Amino acid sequence: MQIHRVAAENDVFQVLLALRDNRRKRAQRREIFVEGVAPINALVETTHPGAHAVAYEGAYASGRRLSDWALDVIARLAPATAYELTPELMQRLSDRAEPSELVVIAGRPDRSLESVALSAESAVAVVDRPS
Repeated sequence: MQIHRVAAENDVFQVLLALRDNRRKRAQRREIFVEGVAPINALVETTHPGAHAVAYEGAYASGRRLSDWALDVIARLAPATAYELTPELMQRLSDRAEPSELVVIAGRPDRSLESVALSAESAVAVVDRPS
């Protein structure tokens, strides 16, 4: 895993912000921005192979070490790249009142409705752009 320390609002940080905020950029790059314990755990538990980067508050900047949960997620996803952000940048990147410990960037899975296994008892709800 290649580790990049990000201490300024450089091009790497701008890409991370764009992935968080801009649906068009996510679609162009075919990537998703995953934040929060439950969504990240769901990503880890699926067979989704595309998690290729993580961003977190680097110990070099905060003096804090990552939790066992975050270390386990990183070990299980084995991303090619890790971005260690300063506490201020992680606060900006996080979409939460209290910044997330970890953010995952993953490839967007290619799925079609035909790939969903349905039975006669299946119920389906289709949601477009929930907020």
